Amino acid sequence: MVANKTGSRLKQLRKKNKLSGYKLAERIGVSAQYYYELERGDKRLNEEIITALAKLFGVSSDYLLGLDDNEEQQDFNVREMLDSGSFKKYHWDGTPLDEEQLKAAKEVIEYMLMKRKKED
Repeated sequence: MVANKTGSRLKQLRKKNKLSGYKLAERIGVSAQYYYELERGDKRLNEEIITALAKLFGVSSDYLLGLDDNEEQQDFNVREMLDSGSFKKYHWDGTPLDEEQLKAAKEVIEYMLMKRKKED
C-alpha cells in the first residue's frame, strides 16, 4: 500500500483523540471498514466525510487533505469579509441577502464584536 498524507493525518488525529476506528466511524456515520479504507488510502474522502472529520477534530479541510500543514482551523476576519462584499453570497432559505439584510447583519456582528472586546 502506498502511504498517503490524508490517511496518515486521519490516523494521527484519531490516535491523538484516543478514538478507535470503530468509534470514529460511528461518529461520522460510516462503517469501520470504510473508515479504515480511508486511513489506508483505499477510499477517497467525500465532502460530507471531510466536513464531519474537520468538525470532529477541529481542523481545516485543507489540513485533512494535505493542502496545509497548519493543524489549527483558520479564523477569518469578519470585518474584512463584510467590507469586501463576500458576505453577500450567504443567504437564508435560498435567497441571497439584499442590501438591507446585509446592513442589518453587519450591525449585529459589529455589536457582538464590540461587546466581546469590552468583556476582554
